[in-house]
Amino acid sequence: MPVHALRLNAGRFPADAGVSELVDELAKTSSEFRTLWEEHSVGSLPRAYKVFVHPEGGASS
Repeated sequence: MPVHALRLNAGRFPADAGVSELVDELAKTSSEFRTLWEEHSVGSLPRAYKVFVHPEGGASS
């Protein structure tokens, strides 16, 4: 997972202990990660497709 995607998830799920622990571990063990993390870059997570669920029409992509 790219650092910007991890930052996006850390922002979306601030109470998620797993995300916090992963960030802490990577920050302790990787100077490259620390440098990238400190850039505060945020990106989107690519999706191959989206599914819309309409209450009457059901799911469609």
